Formats: sequence, C-alpha cells, structure tokens
Amino acid sequence: MDGNVMFHCVKNVPETFGMLAQTLFHMLPACSEIHFVTDTYKDISIKSFERNRRGHSDTFNIKGPATKVPKIFHQFLCSDSNKKQLIRLLLSEWSSATYAPHLKSRKIFFICEESCYSITSQDGTNTDCQPIMNLESSQEEADTCIVLHIDFLLQSNSNSNIVVRSTDTDVFILLLYFYCKKFKSSNLEIILFDTGVGDKRKLVNIGKVASSYPADLILALPGFYAFTGCDSTGAFVRQGKLKPFRLLESNPNYHGSFQNQGSSVIVMEDTKTEMEDFTCLMYGSNK
Repeated sequence: MDGNVMFHCVKNVPETFGMLAQTLFHMLPACSEIHFVTDTYKDISIKSFERNRRGHSDTFNIKGPATKVPKIFHQFLCSDSNKKQLIRLLLSEWSSATYAPHLKSRKIFFICEESCYSITSQDGTNTDCQPIMNLESSQEEADTCIVLHIDFLLQSNSNSNIVVRSTDTDVFILLLYFYCKKFKSSNLEIILFDTGVGDKRKLVNIGKVASSYPADLILALPGFYAFTGCDSTGAFVRQGKLKPFRLLESNPNYHGSFQNQGSSVIVMEDTKTEMEDFTCLMYGSNK
C-alpha cells in the first residue's frame, strides 16, 4: 500500500489528526496482512531537491492527536517535515490499544523513516508493535521499498496473492521489471496493480502484461523510463512515452543499451552511441 497515495485520496479531511488517523486506517484494504509503505524524507537528496522545486509549505507542529488539521491539507502535504510528523503520529495511533479490536487476526507492516514495524493484536485488547530488522531500509522512494516488501512476502509465504495499491507509473514499471527478473520464478500465484482513482480505478495483472512482451523489452523499461523523462530527468520535447516505446519495441537492438542504464557509474561509449542513435530515431532521422 503506497501511503503517500492514501494521503492524497482523503476527500473529507476531518478536524483533528487523531480523527485523520482513524480515517486513514479505515481506508486500508480488508486484508489479513497489509504493508503500509511511504517515502523516507531526507534533507539532502535528489528527491528532496525535486520536491522543493515543485514548491513547499510552512512547517506545521503536530503536538498530538488533538491537534487540528490545517484547512488546506494538500498544502500541508507539500512539506517533508509535515509528512514525517504525520507518519510518526499514524504509527503511534495505530499501535495504541484503541486500534486493538481492528487489528485482531490482522497485521500491518508500517514504514517509519528507515525502520519497519509489525503492528498486530492477539486478543483484540492490546496491540503488539515490533521492529522488523529484515525490512530496515535506507531507500528513499516508496516505489523501490514496495519491491523490497514483495520480496519479503515471497520469502515468508510464496503462495500469496499480492495486490499493490499505487497510482504511480514508476511502481508499475518496477513491478513489470522485477516480475520478469525475479518474481516470475517464485511460486507467486498472482500480483495485481491497483491503480487509478474513482471510476477510473482498475486492477492490472502484472504477470499477464509482462508475458505479453519479450523479456528483453520488459528488462529495458526502467532505463527507458528514466531516459524519456521521470522525476529526476527531463523529458524530450514533443515525444511523450508511447511513441518512443513503440520505437523501442520495434527495434530490439536497443534493448541491451537500455538494460545497461544505471548498471555502472561510468557509461560505456557503445551505450552512449546507441542512446544518441535512439534519440535521432525518435526525431525521425538517422545519426
């Protein structure tokens, strides 16, 4: 579950942060095991620079569950400090005895900064909150952290059906990539990507999509996605994603170069040349 998506899906923002914690808790899917994953907010990073570039709001002090939620909630979410405080409050609230009746026979894996906690209740009266060392991670993006949690699930119970709730295309690309690279060889029954909002919400079967294309093309997707424009890279003028993807699909000789993107700090000259060739191809000319 992409927690950042949940924050932005709250329609009627309640009066206090305690009530907001209840609202978000009841938005969780009715599953026996839930992984609530959020970004880790670091002071100095490419991601923090991008967020600051988009705009930020003043820091708000959440003193406790009785603190009133700012009227413009989406502006509150523009501050990394505010989101850090909100995540800490959710962990504190959901692990309190108040939520014990709702946690009986359920387990929530909760990411807070670089740590992960298991929250559950055996008797419906008291809660148990324990750190999970195997899920400690310095990953900043929830996108890659979601993949870590899927891998954890497969190691502990490979027969699980997994549903990933996110509206982020980055997550979709990573799911396709890791399905081909690793998850396909496990005993995973099915992995679904729950995306969209409102009447546009839909379930996408990752296995079916991945099997519809050559494996080399799927393994080239992360490099292709970054090359054609993402959060930290600029996009090509008047190109978008679909046209370059169709070119990549029909020119498998470029698959290897896109697969090599990010594999090393030093980019090989052959890879540079092929990327230049592909760029020229996007604009309808040969180098």
